[in-house]
Amino acid sequence: MTSIISGRDSEHLGIPKAVFVDDVDSFMQQPENDSADTVIRR
Repeated sequence: MTSIISGRDSEHLGIPKAVFVDDVDSFMQQPENDSADTVIRR
Protein backbone atom coordinates (compact mmCIF):
# COMPACT_ATOMS: atom_id res chain seq x y z
CA MET A 1 0.00 0.00 0.00
CA THR A 2 1.41 3.35 -1.01
CA SER A 3 0.67 6.49 0.95
CA ILE A 4 1.09 10.07 -0.17
CA ILE A 5 2.38 11.93 2.84
CA SER A 6 4.33 15.14 2.71
CA GLY A 7 6.02 17.04 5.49
CA ARG A 8 4.19 20.20 4.48
CA ASP A 9 0.80 21.09 5.97
CA SER A 10 -0.06 23.35 3.02
CA GLU A 11 -0.25 20.45 0.56
CA HIS A 12 -3.83 19.20 0.60
CA LEU A 13 -4.35 17.44 -2.76
CA GLY A 14 -7.36 19.59 -3.66
CA ILE A 15 -9.27 19.16 -0.40
CA PRO A 16 -9.62 22.44 1.52
CA LYS A 17 -8.88 22.58 5.23
CA ALA A 18 -11.92 22.38 7.45
CA VAL A 19 -12.62 23.03 11.12
CA PHE A 20 -14.57 20.38 13.02
CA VAL A 21 -17.63 21.94 14.67
CA ASP A 22 -18.83 20.01 17.71
CA ASP A 23 -21.69 22.35 18.65
CA VAL A 24 -23.32 23.91 15.59
CA ASP A 25 -25.69 26.11 17.60
CA SER A 26 -22.90 27.83 19.52
CA PHE A 27 -20.81 28.13 16.33
CA MET A 28 -23.65 29.88 14.50
CA GLN A 29 -24.17 32.30 17.42
CA GLN A 30 -20.68 33.76 16.97
CA PRO A 31 -20.78 37.36 15.66
CA GLU A 32 -18.94 36.59 12.40
CA ASN A 33 -21.45 33.83 11.54
CA ASP A 34 -24.50 35.98 10.84
CA SER A 35 -26.10 33.54 8.38
CA ALA A 36 -25.62 29.99 7.11
CA ASP A 37 -24.97 31.36 3.62
CA THR A 38 -22.05 33.45 4.92
CA VAL A 39 -20.50 30.45 6.68
CA ILE A 40 -20.86 28.16 3.66
CA ARG A 41 -19.24 30.65 1.29
CA ARG A 42 -16.09 30.98 3.44
